[in-house]
Amino acid sequence: MNATAAEVARRLHISAARVSQLTKDGTLGGCFTGEGRGRRYDLAKVANKLNKSLDRGQSLGNGRRRKQAAEAILKEQGELPTNSEPDAGDTYEVHQTAFAKERARKAARENAEYDDRFVLASEVAAQVRSALAQEIEQFASVEADQAQAIADEFGLNPREVRRIMRDISRSARAKRQSALEAGAQEATRTKEEEAADF
Repeated sequence: MNATAAEVARRLHISAARVSQLTKDGTLGGCFTGEGRGRRYDLAKVANKLNKSLDRGQSLGNGRRRKQAAEAILKEQGELPTNSEPDAGDTYEVHQTAFAKERARKAARENAEYDDRFVLASEVAAQVRSALAQEIEQFASVEADQAQAIADEFGLNPREVRRIMRDISRSARAKRQSALEAGAQEATRTKEEEAADF
């Protein structure tokens, strides 16, 4: 297909000045006929040359759009792209898609947390630890009063009574904590969480 410099620029997403520069420096040698305003480019040949001239970095970065345009032109003309690394862009796109999906999942999870539809297990664990600490603190003050009352009633040493009570309560707390941890490990995701795939 014969095209003007402006058409080449439009189809390959480059400027007309860039087409002129590539023509002058010989990059597009053999891809055109005529001179000046009468110059016409073979679009497939230009696409093939520019596609081959992209290095791996360009084909994954700023030149990706040009590479895609060149490949589209070659497919239209029934020619296969001849880039030495045809899968470079595909790999890039796979990684970009995976990255975008992960960002979307993270945003969905944060939105669900904000809407109070679910809480993270780490947040639950922190809240349980905080509640236990408050309960222990409250019980410690009651325990001191109880130890003093028992010691006064039976004529015992308050420190010894408190030590015995503390040992018993530590053992009970350890058992309770083990039971809570076992319950947390057995917790399963709800149907909503499974569907959301957080």
